[in-house]
Amino acid sequence: MNQNMLPNCTDRAEFNAMLRRHVEQSVNTGSSLGVMVVDINRFRKINWAFGYKAGDAVLLAVARVLTQVARKRDLIARIGDNQFAMILPGLMNVGHAVLAASKLMRLLGVPIQVEHHTIRIVATVGIAVCPDHGNHGDMLLLAAEKALHRARDSRSPYSVAVSEREQRNIQDTDIEFGLQSAVASGEMELFYQPKVHMRKMVPVGAEALVRWNSPVRGRIQPDDFIPIAEKCGLMMNITQWAINTALRESHEWTWRWGKFNVAVNLSPRVLYDPNLVDMVRGSLAIWEANADALILEVTESSAMANPETVFGVFRQIKEMGARISLDDFGTGYSSLAHFREIPANELKLDKTFVKNMVDSPADRHIAKLVIDLAHSFDLNVVAEGVEDVATYKLLARLGCDCAQGFFIGKPMPHRTFCAWLKAFDGLTASGPRLTREVA
Repeated sequence: MNQNMLPNCTDRAEFNAMLRRHVEQSVNTGSSLGVMVVDINRFRKINWAFGYKAGDAVLLAVARVLTQVARKRDLIARIGDNQFAMILPGLMNVGHAVLAASKLMRLLGVPIQVEHHTIRIVATVGIAVCPDHGNHGDMLLLAAEKALHRARDSRSPYSVAVSEREQRNIQDTDIEFGLQSAVASGEMELFYQPKVHMRKMVPVGAEALVRWNSPVRGRIQPDDFIPIAEKCGLMMNITQWAINTALRESHEWTWRWGKFNVAVNLSPRVLYDPNLVDMVRGSLAIWEANADALILEVTESSAMANPETVFGVFRQIKEMGARISLDDFGTGYSSLAHFREIPANELKLDKTFVKNMVDSPADRHIAKLVIDLAHSFDLNVVAEGVEDVATYKLLARLGCDCAQGFFIGKPMPHRTFCAWLKAFDGLTASGPRLTREVA
């Protein structure tokens, strides 16, 4: 159909240029601007059933209705075979655009006659408003098109775009509901990242890292669900599952190098839970595990937020034989006055100092200070983020006790970790030497 046959209607290229200018003006003036994308449903079927003349008549009818809905300053464009778009400058709010969509639906409710055929036009509308849903022309149009698809999926006549904050809230709520049954449904899994003794160059343990295999969302990373689990009070359940799973699975590990340990992270909320100590004691009893095989990792910032309370928890955990590791050391705000009182067994040198220490004298100096300080208080030191042989050798020369990082091994599922342990045959310049391939 000839574009010029559509009343008050421009083409897509001109529409995009106009939209960018209007959005820029809206942002500069602090005013609102709306975009509506209108999709004619079953348009291809109309062409097939009644012919292209009927299809042209439908397009013309929709264009005419849009001109009736539009104000003088609004701009209409046909942006696809069966799609139109409208710019609505100077909106009072989103409701103003919704009123325009409602009027459009009402006017389209009147069937049109094409020769001897009566055709009922059905359309779907997506709405987006600047600045709520985007502050660039392309971004705003994309938001309106996403709203259109959401309306179509829900079989609604129209839908308003969702802001980034609203989208995050929806995603967070979705994750929260999924988490409530994730542990009981067997969706949680532990990955293990190996740690090696730097002088002996043999594995001495692993850090257990929680992964969530959601049947709906796929594998979800801890950074996406742990904060939500903290907020909705589910972190204790996840931690209890992680400790029990780590103790159970570690029974299957190869112990040919001597004592082995598994480390489980404690979040700030769990650290202050009054049931934590009893939960740890109960888990050790259930699996008849040697208490010193369990390490509980706590970030420096969490420990130092309330030293008096946290150190009391540490002492109770140490009394039962389990061990405490202070994670991310060097990035928090501990003082020497508190440091000398920390009832911990281990410090983990944060990877921010490790990753550049070969080329950075300052980072190298910090690493040396932390290692010497820890050793003066009889604390073991584990370096995180060791990713190459040069860093490994430098840390060994500085007296670091253990290393963890991609040079040693990435986090891996339990079965793969068991195979990795059985195949381990020393360290080389390229990482672990394995006697056979590990899947």
